[in-house]
Amino acid sequence: MLHEESYTSTASFLDGDALPTYDPKQEGKPVFSGKRVKRGRYRARDGRTLNADVNGSYNILRTALPDAFGKGIAAVVVWPVWLTFAWSVQPCALAAA
Repeated sequence: MLHEESYTSTASFLDGDALPTYDPKQEGKPVFSGKRVKRGRYRARDGRTLNADVNGSYNILRTALPDAFGKGIAAVVVWPVWLTFAWSVQPCALAAA
């Protein structure tokens, strides 16, 4: 399957930014609400962060299946959530055990 991937890494999935198609003749650059803050990290407008590759992947999915995050039978995935595991909070405590 071939599809357009322009701006999928720069647009914010969490903010629902539009995904324009790249056009070299277009005047001005598209403006997005979030930005990559460091290698591997993307920050949305409201300060939420997620892995930059996950942000790009979800945006690619949005271009391939526009209703993927809708409601009803067209929805195929859920919104990402942040999980904190006990071992990731206190790794030194596990080493001492």
